[in-house]
Amino acid sequence: LVLEKEVYEDETFRKQLLDAIQTLKVGSVWNFSNKMGPLIREPLENLRRGLETLEDGESWALQPKCDERNLKLWHPAVKWGVKRGSFSHQTEFFGPLLSVMKAESLDDAIEIVNDTNYGLTSGLESLDPREQKIWSEKIKAGNLYINRVTTGAIVLRQSFGGMGLSAIGAGIKAGSPNYAVQFCRIEESKPYGDSPTQGPLREESPLLYLARNWQTQLSRNEHAEIWSELHKTIQAIYSCLFQYESEFSGEQDFFRFRGQDNLFRYLPLGKVTVRLHPDDELFETLIRIAAARIAKCKVEVSFPPNLENTVTEFLGTTEGKRLCDSVEIRSETDKELCGRLTEIDR
Repeated sequence: LVLEKEVYEDETFRKQLLDAIQTLKVGSVWNFSNKMGPLIREPLENLRRGLETLEDGESWALQPKCDERNLKLWHPAVKWGVKRGSFSHQTEFFGPLLSVMKAESLDDAIEIVNDTNYGLTSGLESLDPREQKIWSEKIKAGNLYINRVTTGAIVLRQSFGGMGLSAIGAGIKAGSPNYAVQFCRIEESKPYGDSPTQGPLREESPLLYLARNWQTQLSRNEHAEIWSELHKTIQAIYSCLFQYESEFSGEQDFFRFRGQDNLFRYLPLGKVTVRLHPDDELFETLIRIAAARIAKCKVEVSFPPNLENTVTEFLGTTEGKRLCDSVEIRSETDKELCGRLTEIDR
């Protein structure tokens, strides 16, 4: 729990917080009036350390208490004065332990939260729309809650998935409209010459200009040797631009409940590396680069030394350089690429 300085130092707030926590009934799950039941096992190393030790500046606002008859049953504890970078700040505790920290401002609080390696859920209590906007734009977590509880995510309404160590690979948020896609093997279903889903575009973009220019060049029978690959890329760019405008660039509320907003949004991945392989086809590479650019990601193209094929040949042309405008091109071995994987988001 990160509190701005004014609230952190408010004795009335502290008393109310502790009173609220102490009203939580702890006991058997078979007594339905209890709010907290036992752990699934006795505390492991990290949780036990959190429950039994204090670091510099920390104190117990509520002492940890274990039921003598059930060593898995712990009453909630509150650790006050937790400092940035400490064990209790950087560790995820799977037990009833609340670490309370002080922040000088909202921006400082956001930095404290983002300093951890975890990002599953985060919540904000504020009635100021400006603070809500700043927080929702800067906080790094998969599920964001404003002025509401941060547990009990409901399928689709609050699809569930995190960032950092709170995510595994490229897994899609559970309960999201795209969740089933990751279990599918996707293939082209339309004949080669048919166009993917497209529609009118509201905004101009460099890639739209590029696709139109390529279309003009193909109408003049230029690029004859790669005509089909380039034609396919043009149609895919139009489709990606349309899908970005209609789906990926905005927020959606699938339920529109009165009194609450359940907003679903997409965020750019960050740094995306397109790694070239000798067997890659031209279309596959061009649309990967274009799609990542359309999604507002920072894109780089990486290829093995001495790789020469249709793809590298095209990327070296004027049209290839226009596609790769603002894209970093790197020649590196697999080992060199592996050595900097921590710098790459996808």
